[in-house]
Amino acid sequence: MKKILFVLLPVAALFSCTERVTDADNDSPVQIRLGAGMPGSGVEVKGDGPIEGDDTFIAAVAGWVSNSGAASYRSEEDWLSVTSAISGNASGQAVQLTPLRYYEPDNDYRTYMKAWYPEGRLDEGIVEFANYDGSVDAMLAGEISGSKMDNENKVLVFNHMTTQLKFVVVKDESLADGTVLEYIRIKDAAIPTGFDLYSDKVIYTSAGENGLSVPGIAENLVIGTDPEGDIVGDPVMIEPFKGNTMSLDVRTSATLYEDVQVIIDEDSDFQPGKAYTITLTFTQESISLKASVTEWTTGTGSGIVE
Repeated sequence: MKKILFVLLPVAALFSCTERVTDADNDSPVQIRLGAGMPGSGVEVKGDGPIEGDDTFIAAVAGWVSNSGAASYRSEEDWLSVTSAISGNASGQAVQLTPLRYYEPDNDYRTYMKAWYPEGRLDEGIVEFANYDGSVDAMLAGEISGSKMDNENKVLVFNHMTTQLKFVVVKDESLADGTVLEYIRIKDAAIPTGFDLYSDKVIYTSAGENGLSVPGIAENLVIGTDPEGDIVGDPVMIEPFKGNTMSLDVRTSATLYEDVQVIIDEDSDFQPGKAYTITLTFTQESISLKASVTEWTTGTGSGIVE
């Protein structure tokens, strides 16, 4: 049976805490309570794009009830809820599940929970969500479990599962004035379109044989408007590349640059949870590259393409 959640669109850590059961022998239901975020964080939910800093997001949480010592994530969930808005720098903010959920009255049964963003559609452990341009920040939290008696200090930790790429263009003095950037395409890119909750892995889909076009590049964007560099397009979240290189196709009003190689210095592979800023310096004859890591983690990288 398929269930669809319609909530606004996945860096956060969810810290689970529940009321202490002071009368464990009675049949009073024990509510599942979660906490996340900084006090005073806003509650407006951000749309597409990476979740950072003061941004907020709504996650889906599913529960599987079992007395066998493990959950069967290939089977239908017992319940499905969403959280209230969670801050991207979560740390101690109370979060409410909608609908509210409770542990089983029989303490022999445990509730196994997993959570993810964006919510999408869940069907027997597989989540599917729409993503057409790499703008979705896919986040996943691993399993936690609890019961009526074991209901404290439950921690859901959300992790960014993708590599984030940002682009900046800089004009060298040799580049002709008025040169316009038309597109940047990331070759061999794959974008997140789902989760496999059984394996805690992201499901990726190829962006196509022409690569992933960086969305949001302004029409008639003249390279060199800002001497310090122009931020171009929107950040994209993709499957981390194996190895420390990736290739771009870049077109300007004057030239098509094919197979432009980007090299990162610090990592042997592109890393999930890292935001790489790729700076493209355009000369009349070539593109000079520099890669740095920002926001999610820190690091640097560089390269030159002729």
